[in-house]
Amino acid sequence: MMQKGPVVSVIIPTYNRALTIGRAIMSVLNQTYHDFEIIVIDDASTDNTKEKVNSLSDIRIKYISHSENKGAAAARNTGIKNAKGKYIAFLDSDDEWLPQKLKEQVNTIMGTTEKVGVVYTGTYRMIKDKIYYIPNPKIDKKEGDIYRNLLLGKYLIPTPSAMVKKSVFEKLGVFDETLLALEELDLWLRISKQFHFEYISVPLVISHYTEKSISTNRVLISNALFLIMKKHSRDFFRNKAALINILYRIIELRVGNLLHKMGLKD
Repeated sequence: MMQKGPVVSVIIPTYNRALTIGRAIMSVLNQTYHDFEIIVIDDASTDNTKEKVNSLSDIRIKYISHSENKGAAAARNTGIKNAKGKYIAFLDSDDEWLPQKLKEQVNTIMGTTEKVGVVYTGTYRMIKDKIYYIPNPKIDKKEGDIYRNLLLGKYLIPTPSAMVKKSVFEKLGVFDETLLALEELDLWLRISKQFHFEYISVPLVISHYTEKSISTNRVLISNALFLIMKKHSRDFFRNKAALINILYRIIELRVGNLLHKMGLKD
């Protein structure tokens, strides 16, 4: 007789985010959908992250700690390995979900065919006093076969907005731990070559910009783009527009970093 587990496994990687991890976890506990487990993977934090997590007494929360810092991809993979849910959802420890997020995604993903591997939502990106909506409403194709748009770099699906069928990971593998940034882009490219994506246009994620965010590190981003270009070289060389775009982004980031070191650019 099969043991019944949670429908959704929520994976929250964290590293020295004691100030925000509580907000992230509470945004999951406050969901209108309740059949989930929360797996917090502490990537060898040196602050009081563990105490903050343990202060939230809910049997659905599982805390796992790495003995050494391995990076976000490895932390998410630890979560996937320990997940019991049929569907996997990710949340960064400095971001939060709106209350309807899981309910909307579960209702949508349960109604999809085997061809669909991922359901993702819109995201509010908070940068200082400004709010941006992701993905840009002007983008023409956000669901179905979106591989070409992802390859062209038209948009990047934020990891906290996605819910992935666990069977997809079992078939295609997990995050590439050699990537120190943009590991989600590599994953979405791999998934979108074999599965379709469903899009919920309602913004159900709030992503908070911080100066310590990996997305602000020009060196890490440019190096990750170069590795992704090499990893998917056959597809980039078949699509000249995509190849030119990723090369331009790599050069732009590296020149920007050089100018920053020279004090000529913020």
